[in-house]
Parts: sequence; structure tokens; C-alpha cells
Amino acid sequence: MNCMYEIPDSIKKGEYYHHLFLIEDPSVVKVGFIRPYLTSIPMLIEMQSRYVAKVFSKKVHLPSRMRMNWDYESMKEKQSREFSYDYERVQGIVDPYDYMDLLGNAIGAIPSFFMNFELWKMVYLGSWSPYYYMLNHPDKHKREIAKKEIMKLKKHETSQTIYNKVLSVSVLFIFYFIILLLVIFLFYISWDTPFFKKLKRFIPLSR
Repeated sequence: MNCMYEIPDSIKKGEYYHHLFLIEDPSVVKVGFIRPYLTSIPMLIEMQSRYVAKVFSKKVHLPSRMRMNWDYESMKEKQSREFSYDYERVQGIVDPYDYMDLLGNAIGAIPSFFMNFELWKMVYLGSWSPYYYMLNHPDKHKREIAKKEIMKLKKHETSQTIYNKVLSVSVLFIFYFIILLLVIFLFYISWDTPFFKKLKRFIPLSR
């Protein structure tokens, strides 16, 4: 006997929290219905799966329905603003970097501090890597793998470009800051010279 089950419209067209949990019934989940404008879909699916697994194992709890509705409307508004030409056609379109951070925050996968300066530099100044979200994984072996994979990007062309740009901007900022301090210092030590005493006569003073 051939039995076909038709998925109700309430599920197919329902409102999903973080593109994952049906707000009306969070036990209903859709994983993989996501369309990053850049990078790969499997990378996002992995993070989605980690989130779902933590919720179903009760290691992470979803917010109230009111909060989920608010976040859903906020995300819709953001999507329509950022992807005005594609939003209606591709409902699941997202910025992959923002979305990964969103899920990473939800499951506590974003490290807050790095003792290793080289690793810190690669994370914040190097080429982006999804291994970032494994740096505080409970499994030490996986953490070590993540560190090694991130450090491999040190010689990556994108990493070198970002690092050089940041370095050049930092040097210019320090240079101009020193010049500003020097000007202020010279102005301060020259304030009581004859030149400035004459100049003060033309400066209107508040009474």
C-alpha cells in the first residue's frame, strides 16, 4: 500500500526561529534550508546541527515564544534590508558570517579570550575560518585541530593582505597621534611667549 504524507502549510510556510525551530512548535526543526550569499552551505548546516543537538539534549534552552517572535521579525527586517533584491526570491538568504556568530553565541561556541597571541592575531586579523567556533570545544583534541587549522592560514594571501593593511593603518594612526601630541605640547609651552600674549588680545574672552 502506497501511503503519501503531505506536509501541512503550517510547517512548510511557518515562522522559524534562527531559520531552524518552528516557533509555533519548536520540536519541528528544519536544517539545511539556508542560503548564504557566500561560502558553503554544509559549513552552516554543521553549526545548525550543533545548535539543534544542544537544544534537544537540553544543554541549551530556547527563549520564550515572545522573544523568538521578536527575533524572527528582527531577522526578517534585517534580511529585507541587506538583500533587498533577493529576499523575496530566496527566503533563507543570510550573511554567513553574521549567521555563524549568531549560532555560535547561542551554543557558547565563541571564545572570549586567547592566551596565545599568535592565535589571537590570526583569528582577528587573518583570513576567516569556521574552525574559530571549535576553539572552546569540550574535546581537547578537537580544540587542538582547530588551532592547527587556523594557524595554517598564516601564509594565506588574504591573511597577509589584511595584516599588512591593519599594520599600515596602525602605523599611520600612531604617527599622526604623536604629531598631535607634539603640537599640543608646543602650543602649551609657548602659551606665555610674547607672540601668544599679543595674540590673546585678539581672542574674545567670555565674561
